[in-house]
Amino acid sequence: MERWSGKVALVTGASSGIGAEIVAELVRYNVKVVAIDIQFNKLEELKAQMESLNLPGTIYPMKCDLTKEEEILNVFKYIQKEHDEVNILINNAGVVFNEKILDDKTENFRNIMDVNVIAAAICTREAVRLMSKSKNQGHIINISSICSRNAGNIKLPLSLYPCSKHALRAMCDNVRNEILNDGLNIKISNISPGLVNTNMVKLFNVHPKILSKLAMLSTKNVTDGIIYALASPINVEINELVITSLHEVIPAKI
Repeated sequence: MERWSGKVALVTGASSGIGAEIVAELVRYNVKVVAIDIQFNKLEELKAQMESLNLPGTIYPMKCDLTKEEEILNVFKYIQKEHDEVNILINNAGVVFNEKILDDKTENFRNIMDVNVIAAAICTREAVRLMSKSKNQGHIINISSICSRNAGNIKLPLSLYPCSKHALRAMCDNVRNEILNDGLNIKISNISPGLVNTNMVKLFNVHPKILSKLAMLSTKNVTDGIIYALASPINVEINELVITSLHEVIPAKI
């Protein structure tokens, strides 16, 4: 991770859960982290918390609604103006609704796809444009989900969430081919965690007794996988990393 010291990272969905854990870990490695989220107050709290620990890196919090392209583009304008480049992009933001597809609202469909797929595509496009001008190697990491690989095994009603994560995983493969064809010095990795113990789990509406028996990953478990991918040798690319708890079981009913 030494080669990322002093470099610039952009983390989406950075105010809580996996995103906040990623930001904290990158700051420990002296990375300049542009942390974006729609919940700006939580980003400021995270920044204050990290500063109190006197860690070597720096957090630059920015409010950003990922359903609005203009706000995303403003983030990249800021990065280019203030930091000149971005070296790491972590597409972490995600939206889920505890609804059956057959019963859900079109508004929810659009929200899921806008945040989980379209925003990630926009961030990837803009990040590659900056990374391609840099002498440093870039790395893009998409936080997908185990449901991107076996959506048929997920019995909970999660609206278009599994579909969006499958699309994100496919986009990772497509972009990798484009990067190779263009001869760019950029890696791209897809991280697919199983059930993670975050606030998002509460949206699944699983009974507390069932939830207490589930073997869930911690946010640190996922972050350790991200650091593993980032710390890989310059000539090694972690295409995909699947992370699950031992004996993980997704409940069939809620």
